[in-house]
Amino acid sequence: MKIGDLVGYAKDMRGMKDCLGIVVGYNGEAVDVQWIDKHSTRSHRRKEISSEPRMFLRLVSPAEQS
Repeated sequence: MKIGDLVGYAKDMRGMKDCLGIVVGYNGEAVDVQWIDKHSTRSHRRKEISSEPRMFLRLVSPAEQS
């Protein structure tokens, strides 16, 4: 995973299948994700960034190369 990739939680994370975010950085071995899905919008967390273990995430779409 790299900065700009679109990610979601791994399929085995119950109740989190609709979560969607963008990789914005790294925090040690964790991946910093800014969540952009409907759940974070409703809970006013849209501007929050969370650090997630890489094993909890799946790549939805890679960032475009410029």
